[in-house]
Amino acid sequence: MPRLFLFFVLLSIPFCAFSAIYKCTGPDESVTFSDKPCASDAEKVDVDPASGSGNEEAEARARARTLRMQLKQDAEREAERKRKQKEAAAAAARREANKRTAPGIAKCPGEDAVAQAIHDHHVVKCMTKDEVQESTKNQKHSGHATHQVLLDSGISVEEWYYQDHRSDWPRVIWFRSGKVTGIRQ
Repeated sequence: MPRLFLFFVLLSIPFCAFSAIYKCTGPDESVTFSDKPCASDAEKVDVDPASGSGNEEAEARARARTLRMQLKQDAEREAERKRKQKEAAAAAARREANKRTAPGIAKCPGEDAVAQAIHDHHVVKCMTKDEVQESTKNQKHSGHATHQVLLDSGISVEEWYYQDHRSDWPRVIWFRSGKVTGIRQ
């Protein structure tokens, strides 16, 4: 009888401290853990069994805490990756939107060339009105005249005159939709 009792006692003790744990990723990239597979793509996670120190519950809590920390770090890394990806896409969109163009001009100078022209007090095609004012700020401005909008194309045309220090004759700048499209020097 004592042997039979010992047999049942041994049967009631679990052979393994943990059953299988499955890592499941949802459609929104959220990660959950379960003791049952939640989908066909569930990933089985290996968990070390208890070391036999007699404090299995504390060890299980420590392992769970470590696993939660790893999951948090993974989530933070993924969020950072997505944030950087978004920033890169936004920067690319800004670069595309800021490409220098002007109506009727096939090729405009780059940003560096325009910056150099402003520094050298020159006006080049595709400059904005603000850039022209910055470039000619030390020049004598004779004035500017706005012509009416071309109704069929919807583009406004504007003409500016200024006196350059290199010439006695006034220079003329033509703008279409706010960008330099012609210069008479």
